[in-house]
Amino acid sequence: MRDITVQKQAEARTEKMLMRQRGISRLQQSLLAPAPLEDKLRKVTDAIVRLFDRRFLPHLVDRARRLCDRGCPHAEVREGPDVCRRRDRCLHLATSSGRYTHIDGPAHRRIPFGCHNIGRLASGEEAKFLTNDVPNDPRVHDHAWARELGLISFAGYSCERRGKKRWAFWPCSPNIRSSPMKMRC
Repeated sequence: MRDITVQKQAEARTEKMLMRQRGISRLQQSLLAPAPLEDKLRKVTDAIVRLFDRRFLPHLVDRARRLCDRGCPHAEVREGPDVCRRRDRCLHLATSSGRYTHIDGPAHRRIPFGCHNIGRLASGEEAKFLTNDVPNDPRVHDHAWARELGLISFAGYSCERRGKKRWAFWPCSPNIRSSPMKMRC
């Protein structure tokens, strides 16, 4: 009797890769249709969550500050790591897919440059943020939220391409990533 476990595992990996490729092709076709930018961003983040088994994926965009004087909780902080140091620009949560979909929460609707892990990546203060223990990592400021969503690992990178600062976030994962991820800017 022959053990075909390895063959079955290889077939499962191949099927998963083909499923992802078909999903990406459908996504590419859907993005060709005219639609508002927010709708297209939502399609992309939804597809990444679905195709790559992620808990959630936020997409933040760099925008001019317009809400500092209209109830932004970060504008009121006067000391500590969450002080808003730039009043001209901040990150705005444009879309979020997966288990965390609302984009109007008071704490994360806007993230000042330099605040939280995301803001430090965007400002260039940190080049990367990697953890395989989101619920207990001291750099994560809301452990209860991470546990509620079942987050285990997270990776975010700040990089530069053609002299322009770019940053990318790998979506939060329900499992530990044991091998390094390759990021392209």
